[in-house]
Amino acid sequence: MSNVESAIQLLNIQTTRKIEENLDSDNNTKAAIILDYFKRLKEIQNPTNQVETCEVCFEDMTPENTYIYKPCGHSFCLSCVKDTVKAQIENNKAKIQCMEAGCTSVIPYCDLIQYKLFADEKMFLQFRENSKRVFLNGQPNTRYCPKCETPVIGDPNHPKIVCTTCGISYCFNCRVEYHDGYTCDQYKEWKKLNDKSESMFLEYMKNGGGALCPSCGMAAERISGCNWMYCNPNVGGCGKGYCYVCSKLCDHFSPHILQRNCSLTTVGHN
Repeated sequence: MSNVESAIQLLNIQTTRKIEENLDSDNNTKAAIILDYFKRLKEIQNPTNQVETCEVCFEDMTPENTYIYKPCGHSFCLSCVKDTVKAQIENNKAKIQCMEAGCTSVIPYCDLIQYKLFADEKMFLQFRENSKRVFLNGQPNTRYCPKCETPVIGDPNHPKIVCTTCGISYCFNCRVEYHDGYTCDQYKEWKKLNDKSESMFLEYMKNGGGALCPSCGMAAERISGCNWMYCNPNVGGCGKGYCYVCSKLCDHFSPHILQRNCSLTTVGHN
């Protein structure tokens, strides 16, 4: 669509709106609207040589490098319009607003494509992501995976959500790991008590009550024997061995254990 065709389309929209607003007016008013329409239509179809100036860059505009916003009718040079499209997309906007101060008109998607207002494919993809994010954020049932942030539109009547990206299950209502068989309040209370117990346990371990496997974090406590600890996979461990005193990964028969080369060793054989 050329700029002349765009201007005619805009004129048709504006005139239709005027007619609808004046349906109850007298015939003289209606006639004036029609006469004004044909006058402006003639001016569009047979433009004078008068050159318009872009209000942003103050450069002269020709019909070929002019973009007319709809339905407001404000016009700017294509170069400035492309600049504002780029800036607004980079600012995560999904609706490209008119540059006229206070105007809320937006560039329709078809014009973004027709006038080639996207600088490149990367900008187009960013615009599409912006549009998707705005749409999802406007939906009351949108939830984001607590692990990878993948969005989904859930159902409060079926609170278990399985993320299609990372596979974890989480609750639609409280947005934490799914707690099958427990209400959100019950899980919240359990988590509170569990976190307190874990904090007390870690404090106990920190004060010499045991050791944590340096590979997987499994807790262990030495009762007797040498300083070599085996992280037993039969009880959830990783199968690695390490020094109980300094937590260095090592083999059972390594010098670190047999020759007691650990510089922190204070615990001997019992």
